[in-house]
Amino acid sequence: MKEKTVKTVRLVYEVIFGIYTAVVAALLIWQTVDLYRTGKASASGVIYSRQIVGERLMRLSPALWIWVALVIVGFGLGIAFATKQRVSKPDMRYSLYCLKKRVSVRNPESMSASVQVVRREETVLRILWLIVGAVGLAGTIYGIVYLCMPSHFPKTDVTHEMLAMAKNILPWVTWTFLLACGVGIYERFSARKQLPEVKKLVAASKSGDAVAVPASNVAGRVRTKAATNKFLRFLYAYRVWIARAVVGCVAIAFVIAGAFNGGARDVLIKAINICTECIGLG
Repeated sequence: MKEKTVKTVRLVYEVIFGIYTAVVAALLIWQTVDLYRTGKASASGVIYSRQIVGERLMRLSPALWIWVALVIVGFGLGIAFATKQRVSKPDMRYSLYCLKKRVSVRNPESMSASVQVVRREETVLRILWLIVGAVGLAGTIYGIVYLCMPSHFPKTDVTHEMLAMAKNILPWVTWTFLLACGVGIYERFSARKQLPEVKKLVAASKSGDAVAVPASNVAGRVRTKAATNKFLRFLYAYRVWIARAVVGCVAIAFVIAGAFNGGARDVLIKAINICTECIGLG
């Protein structure tokens, strides 16, 4: 079979499987919400039990079995229509970072236009990431302050308290996430814009013109602070791990704040209720 046909078959399967997975997830969420609403309105007050959950899953069993069948079909297609593994190209931003390290400190006056483009894009990106960091930091501080105030959790209606917490904290998380995604997308376009100019500067550095010009004609440094300053270079090289560490610290802070607000006791009570009502222990 031709490679184009194989790709078409795999693409059609991936689209169908993705849409069907979203439908099954929506059905499960709908059943969970309906089960909770029905249980709250019932006279007995029992929301989850083994029998109730089993009945709801039986309603969705045809859809779930079809989903399992699609997964098995996907494994079969992966074996029968295996495609050649392509070597992935390096990220354009990483290529740009490597090229900038090869640019000479001194640049001829004829390269001033390229220098201006690169420096302008670097300044814009630095400002955008500072905005993202400021929004994320403000949201983190606001969330910690909100969780540390006992008046927000009077223990009268847990559902209302959780919805109020989500209403106050989720907008900060959403805006930070959207801003970070937007800056990440812009960073790719910026790298595509900077690459031709940086390549010109690298070519000038290799030709020797950049070193021969006098200091009075130097247009400026092109290397970013992340490439010249050791601390910023360390932050740039390990930015993913640093982001993970920050998120982990924020999560630990939220857990500690929730424990001081009595959240651990609420979780324990809910766990006991699930074990006694749903699983049937005791």
